[in-house]
Amino acid sequence: MLLDSVNAALDLLLPADPDPATPDAEQAQQAREFLLYKLYAAFELGKQVRDQLPAAMSSWRETRHPKSGRVSGRLEHDRGAKFMLYVLVDAFLFEAGSIRDALAQVANAIFTVGVEVDRFDLGQKVLRVLEREGETSGLKSWFQRPHPPWRVAD
Repeated sequence: MLLDSVNAALDLLLPADPDPATPDAEQAQQAREFLLYKLYAAFELGKQVRDQLPAAMSSWRETRHPKSGRVSGRLEHDRGAKFMLYVLVDAFLFEAGSIRDALAQVANAIFTVGVEVDRFDLGQKVLRVLEREGETSGLKSWFQRPHPPWRVAD
């Protein structure tokens, strides 16, 4: 599973039980836990979305008229199940979008960049520092925002 692979990679980069005397050990541990939480939450919500799909979809219900024996059908759906699907998809999109911030916090901790973790543009700040230092970790594509073709880039 992907989570196991990410956890193994993080074990190599950030020890699970860092030495408390090491500077920024607590920040690195929190960044690790935050990334794993966001990944787990996104995967779990994705699973719940898949499980909710059959209940939220419309279904064809056949009924037999008691006197004539004729079979008729009608399309029906469960409004509560459909609403639940909307809530789950919204939560999934939020958690999946947060993975980028969690990755920025891990990169900030691993490379000891020193950017404050509550910065709204943490990913861009971390990337700028790493680019100045000639970093080749492949993180650039994670932090670049794609612009729609109709929008003029900033």
